This record gives sequence, structure tokens and C-alpha cells, in this order.
Amino acid sequence: MDDKKSLKTRIYEILSDCRPHRSDEITNKLFGTADTARTGLFRLGARIFDIRAEGYIIHSWKDKDNHKLHWYLLEGRMEDTAFTSLHIEEAEKKQAQMFPTFRRA
Repeated sequence: MDDKKSLKTRIYEILSDCRPHRSDEITNKLFGTADTARTGLFRLGARIFDIRAEGYIIHSWKDKDNHKLHWYLLEGRMEDTAFTSLHIEEAEKKQAQMFPTFRRA
């Protein structure tokens, strides 16, 4: 029996800290190098869909500076969570830390 974790389980574990994560960060954690990460980007949305289908609330939005990238935030399960704007504020702060020199026109 193969004891490797499924891709869905590994993505859930990354998101389970209930902090915002960007798509390239997730795929780099899963696959390592940027070349293999490109392969993972294609499947990431499908695995997020699978996790949502199990009753988890995952918020997603496009990166405001690079629309090819997305942010994902696991809030929890549908029956026991309430979303607040604090999550979005935290995500925007993280994005500003990652790209401190970029200024929006």
C-alpha cells in the first residue's frame, strides 16, 4: 500500500493554518521547483474544488498585481465558521510584504 498523501490532502494541510496562500507558493511547497510548479497550477483549482466539495469554505481571489496568480484562504467548514474582513486585510498585508516595491497606479 502506498503511504503517500494525496495531492488534495497535501493542499488541505497547507491551507489548514487558515492564512492566505498564493497559488505559486502552494505549488512550490508541493512540487519544489518552478518548472514542476507550472504543472501543479493546472490541477490546483481542481483540488481546491474537491476540498470545497467536502464542505470546506475556501475563499479565492486574483492577485491584484499579477492576475495569473490566485490567493486561497481556508476559513473552515461550512457549519462552524463565520468569514470576516480581517482575513482579506491579512492577505493584502502579506501581498504587500512579498512585493514591497510595487506601487499600483
